Amino acid sequence: MAERWLTVAGVADHLAVSRDTVESLIRGADLVAVDVSPNYRDRRPRAAWRVSPADLEDFLATRRTGVAATPVTRPARRRPKGDVVEFV
Repeated sequence: MAERWLTVAGVADHLAVSRDTVESLIRGADLVAVDVSPNYRDRRPRAAWRVSPADLEDFLATRRTGVAATPVTRPARRRPKGDVVEFV
């Protein structure tokens, strides 16, 4: 057990998101976590989730894309010849 488990706040800081977002990912089973609170069965007042670094890397691997973002280019709009535009 050499790895250091991360708290919800630590994961939120690492991903630059809110704690609520991380907890939502955990509740939705997108991010694997372990509840280490003494009353884990009751879920009151708030679970004490811990995320292993390996599980966080697995989560990030499922969210990565292989395509670099490219800007969207649109063709130039052309007006038909003889079309008159009046500005008043």
